[in-house]
Amino acid sequence: KAEILGLDAGVIAVGKAADLTILDLHKEWVVDSGTFYSKGKSTPFDDMILKGKAVATIVDGEIVMKDGEVLR
Repeated sequence: KAEILGLDAGVIAVGKAADLTILDLHKEWVVDSGTFYSKGKSTPFDDMILKGKAVATIVDGEIVMKDGEVLR
C-alpha cells in the first residue's frame, strides 16, 4: 500500500493524482511477446488466449496508453 511507503497516493478522490489502469475483464486476446514494449520477450504465455486486458492507463490525469497504443 502507498501509505506503508509514506506516499500520498492510492486514493481515488477529487484533488488527488489520477493514476489508474482501466481493465476490460471480458476482452480476449492472444499473447504475442514480439509486441512487448519491454526488452524481455521471454514468457510461457506466448500464443495463449487470455481473458481480461488493460485498455487504458492514466498517469497524473493524462492518458498515456489507450487500446494498446502508448501515447507518450
